[in-house]
This record gives sequence, C-alpha cells and structure tokens, in this order.
Amino acid sequence: MRKRWFMLLTLLPLVLILLHGCQKTIRENDVAYISVVVDRIMQGIMESSYEKFSQDLNPTMKNAFDVTAFMNLKTMLDEKVGPYQSKKFCRAFKENKDNRFYTTVIYNAKFARETTAVVITITTEELNGEIKVAGLYFNSPNLRR
Repeated sequence: MRKRWFMLLTLLPLVLILLHGCQKTIRENDVAYISVVVDRIMQGIMESSYEKFSQDLNPTMKNAFDVTAFMNLKTMLDEKVGPYQSKKFCRAFKENKDNRFYTTVIYNAKFARETTAVVITITTEELNGEIKVAGLYFNSPNLRR
C-alpha cells in the first residue's frame, strides 16, 4: 500500500510538468488563497486531524484519501522527512483540461529531517464557488527512498 501511494505521490508531479505546454503561469499574489489551504492541510497532518486535512478536498480526493490513507501519508512523512516546518512559493500555473479549470501551485517546503526541499504540489479546482483540492503530491530525495 505504501509503495502504491509513494508511486502516486512521485509520478503525478512529473506528469503535470510534462503537460506544462497548455498552461498559463501566474504570480504568487494571484494564488495566495491556496497557501491558506496548504497550511490547513499541513496542520491537519501535524495534528493527526483527518477532519482538518480533508476539509478542502474534492469528492474524488476524499474517496482516495480515507482515514487509513491519511494515516499512511502522515506516517510516511514522519518517518522519512520528519515534522513540517515551512514552505516557500516556487511557481503556479492554470490549465484547462476537459473543460475544467485547474490551478496548480508548487511550494518548496522545509521538513526537519530532509536536507533539500520537499516539493509540495497542490492542484485545485472551483466547485460550487469553493476552492477544492484535486491533487496533492510530495516529492524529495528521502521520500523516493
């Protein structure tokens, strides 16, 4: 199960990067609201609070990230990179796929036991006037081991 989640968490950002051709790059100020969502997700992970973690997930993500998957993610992050400390905006872009508009933001995050940045990639969409998480990925050397 862990290997499956690890593969998902490491391969999907690569796919997003390869699809970069039909995207519009945007500035940090334009996606500041997503920073709040990431902070809430990371706080949920640190506090072992599935309710806080899943608050902004879209229905597909909620189905994929049940409580067991959430605890597996938390355990993997705790064991491989340690506690989350901070994040810094890297880049963001918008894309239209199948007549749905997505915003992807990439952060370089600091975790206690990772010497390089842990890349956090979050993809959001607007559903019924609310911003919902459609994808969440973590990548770093220690997470790939």
